[in-house]
Amino acid sequence: MVDKDHLLEANSIRSSLSSINMIVGYSIGGIIVSIFGNDVSFLIDSLTFIIIAILIAFIRIDEKAQEDKSENIFDDVSKTINNIVSEIKQGIGFIKDSRIIRQVINLNLLSTLIISMQTPLVYIFVKNYLGGEKLLAARSGMLFSLAGVGGLIGGILINSIGKKFNNISIMTTVLLFDGITLIAFSNSKIFLLSSILFTFLGVIFVVFETLTDTIIQENTNDDNRGKVYGFLGSLVDPLSIISLGIGGALTSVLSAKAIFILCGISEITVSLIYKVCNKVKLIN
Repeated sequence: MVDKDHLLEANSIRSSLSSINMIVGYSIGGIIVSIFGNDVSFLIDSLTFIIIAILIAFIRIDEKAQEDKSENIFDDVSKTINNIVSEIKQGIGFIKDSRIIRQVINLNLLSTLIISMQTPLVYIFVKNYLGGEKLLAARSGMLFSLAGVGGLIGGILINSIGKKFNNISIMTTVLLFDGITLIAFSNSKIFLLSSILFTFLGVIFVVFETLTDTIIQENTNDDNRGKVYGFLGSLVDPLSIISLGIGGALTSVLSAKAIFILCGISEITVSLIYKVCNKVKLIN
């Protein structure tokens, strides 16, 4: 849909819109929980899904496309499975041949493993260090809303700086800053300072996410783009679940603060390893 010259701009706009949703959603969520409590809030949340389901019901399917489908459902399933297997093989082959795509995917997977466990830990951290259970809903909602504000800023920022610097270099630098900021956040017990740091984490996340998408799109041809995204998605989602499991297991032996510090150190280590390896390859 978008030519290469405008990919970064399009991705930054998409990320900014997602951040606006985050700002509004978490703000409303925090207010609803504060006013109505947990039980009613879950009921309200459930009703919003019903509204979405009703809206989806009004989507019309192309009748011609339906007529072209095979009447034998077993043949359709068999062809689909064969196509999926074939496309996975082609996608893996393309990734193997592209050094920059391999780098981006590996960096994305490592960051996913480290970062995914952090979101639920925020609630524990707020409860233990930033206001207690009484302010948990309001302050957690505010923090995630501020992360959305940061994401909006990040979307605007990356559109201006992303074209001027090496994208992989920015990604590793962004991950480095994320680790440093996370460690600073974990040592803060002042909510105002925590809010500023969490806003900055939102900036960093959107810049990193936008760069990931843009590099993949710019360095993958039309035939392989969907295959690369499919391969990445098939790994990211299970890895996120594994990360959440690791985070949950660690809470039984470590505090949320200690886990945040470990995550920050891990992010810094990964970013420095990538920077050193890329410099060595450039020299050689």
